[in-house]
Amino acid sequence: MLWITLLANIFVAWFLAAADATTLPLPITKKGCQDKCGNVSIPYPFGLGDDPICYYEEARFKHVCNTTFDPPLLFIEGDNSAPIIDISLSQGQITLLLGISRECHTINRTVANGSYSWLLNLTDGYKISNIRNKFIAIGCDTQAILSDTSGKKNFQTGCISYCTDVKSVIDGSCTGIGCCESDIPNGVDSIDISFASYSNHSKSWNFSRCSYAFLADIQWFKFYASDLLHFPQRLEYKHMGLPAAPVVVDWAVGNLTCKEALQANPKQYACGRNTNCSDSENAPGYHCLCKQGFEGNPYLQDGCQDVDECADPEKHSCVKSCNNTEGGYNCYCPSGYDGNGVNAAKGGSGCTPFKKGFPLTQLILGTSFGVLLVLIGSSVLFWALQKRKLMKSREKFFQQNGGMFLRQQLSSHDHSVETVKIFTSEELKRATDNYNEHRILGQGGYGTVYKGILSDNRVVAIKKSKVIDKARD
Repeated sequence: MLWITLLANIFVAWFLAAADATTLPLPITKKGCQDKCGNVSIPYPFGLGDDPICYYEEARFKHVCNTTFDPPLLFIEGDNSAPIIDISLSQGQITLLLGISRECHTINRTVANGSYSWLLNLTDGYKISNIRNKFIAIGCDTQAILSDTSGKKNFQTGCISYCTDVKSVIDGSCTGIGCCESDIPNGVDSIDISFASYSNHSKSWNFSRCSYAFLADIQWFKFYASDLLHFPQRLEYKHMGLPAAPVVVDWAVGNLTCKEALQANPKQYACGRNTNCSDSENAPGYHCLCKQGFEGNPYLQDGCQDVDECADPEKHSCVKSCNNTEGGYNCYCPSGYDGNGVNAAKGGSGCTPFKKGFPLTQLILGTSFGVLLVLIGSSVLFWALQKRKLMKSREKFFQQNGGMFLRQQLSSHDHSVETVKIFTSEELKRATDNYNEHRILGQGGYGTVYKGILSDNRVVAIKKSKVIDKARD
């Protein structure tokens, strides 16, 4: 019994291990490489450390995990001013935390201590997203200016926010009264923020003493009237103890288009199997994406794996039965249903039970099959009866033409087979060429005599008797 228990335990352990293996998440980085820093996952082509296998060939993908922070923070190598809080492969973007610039004034209209401004200088290959971010300023005597510090774009943009009392400021409105915003150009990788005012907040000091300006993800920011006095206090993000805002940055692989990169050096082409490639719009280079029906990391050679849509009702549109295929799935209806199996809300016909009415089709098929069996049976019976009738006729004619007497004579005398022989009707037909009229030698009242040629080429005379109607005798 002990060995049975041991085998049972081994089987259970194996089964649990197999079950766990099926639920393991898909790898996001190469084997042996660190895939996390603090709370941030690090998918390949990004990587840490000095081992070049852990990140793609370009320096922009080498990151640093600074463990002096708690929890550790992830940075682009060479820049500790803006920690990375998210990396998106599907969007081709990373999200940084960038400090919020501010300028406050005393009641004497002088700039107060604690005013500061943040700079941002991105590594080559990164561009601030002009789609996801806006330049935002908060205050009632605020002129905020955003400038390029690299000289590459040589631009300035900004906005003005002004208000004379807090009652005119509306929550959620960032149109120039207490809050303003402006778009930024594409292709920007370096910025500086500066301030100006009309009266150094002297007219609004009681309800708006500071000006705030920052870049931010538009999906994150919402303005409240209380921000005029308490904006830093309500923010969820801080870096080095100071308020910060999330900024979305575009990235791409290389500086060539998909087609150019594949033609220039296929070995350095970053996209793995089951992927599509798209050219970057803001930063030079290209992005890799898993094909529809696949998921995973498209930058790993076998990172895109088939999705089993049938295992998740949220991923398929089947109403009854679902069959997973590589890169997709098929819907079908079980026996007893009609339709293509696709949900009507997704443009399909669904699955409808067959109507239970009079089975006309089945009746027609059954009747036809029955009639066919009757015809076949009748034909076989008719053929058998005809054959039996023919055999009886032959036997009758054999007796009428002295066949029995001849057979008795042969059995009672010692005659050679070569002297006397009884031929079958088939043999006589062959000998006379089916009683061909050209073989006729003579005719009489009781029959016709034919020239016959036997199988051994002997020539004989064969008489075919006429049918005698005994009723006339």
